[in-house]
Amino acid sequence: LILGLEIGRRRFRRLGVQPDASERFAWHVVVGGFAGAHLFSLLFYFPERLHNDPLAVVRFWENLSSFGGIVGGLSGMAVYFR
Repeated sequence: LILGLEIGRRRFRRLGVQPDASERFAWHVVVGGFAGAHLFSLLFYFPERLHNDPLAVVRFWENLSSFGGIVGGLSGMAVYFR
């Protein structure tokens, strides 16, 4: 994650994008990705956990889905550009 953020920071700098804008963009994607990975996993892979323990939503370090991370990251990008 840290390496990816640094690579993105350098690329944005070379493209002439303002540092503040690139940082906000990156964090929208990262937070959206983690949220999407967790929620997708709970909703589509382990819905019984959500039904039995509603607080599973806030335990974001459990049950991550790579596909959900992609969807969440793209959603974070959409929110940023909107």
